[in-house]
Amino acid sequence: MRLMAQARVRRSLSSKGVCATACKSSSLAVLNCRGSCKMSQRFELVASTHRSFVALATLRLPGHPLRRFTKEEAAILSRALDSVATGDRREQQIYMSPIASDHDFDARVEQSGVVLSSEGHGDVKLDWSEARALAEQLRLFASG
Repeated sequence: MRLMAQARVRRSLSSKGVCATACKSSSLAVLNCRGSCKMSQRFELVASTHRSFVALATLRLPGHPLRRFTKEEAAILSRALDSVATGDRREQQIYMSPIASDHDFDARVEQSGVVLSSEGHGDVKLDWSEARALAEQLRLFASG
């Protein structure tokens, strides 16, 4: 998969407090959470075109391998993260093996958030505000 160059980046903060940096380009959008969002962990979701899957979202977490999601997978993962963050579900784990990714999405649900793990890499903890921000960015990608 090849990512295209970024163009015309703008920063915005939605009314729900979700931090996003959106890159206006026909082939790439960057949605991330860092800096002025005052969140304890950073993530970046990069949307790009793909000749087989049409569109893919790539999740970047510090010290972790890239994870790529189709629009359908992003929608499913968004709903799963949102349901555990709001307390609608009492799941203890969210697991997905995305078709376009070499790495699974494996998150353990804890009282204060979710902990993403990857074999051979350190865990990355997302508090509930970060988990909801990731869910929102995945939802935006899936609906676009």
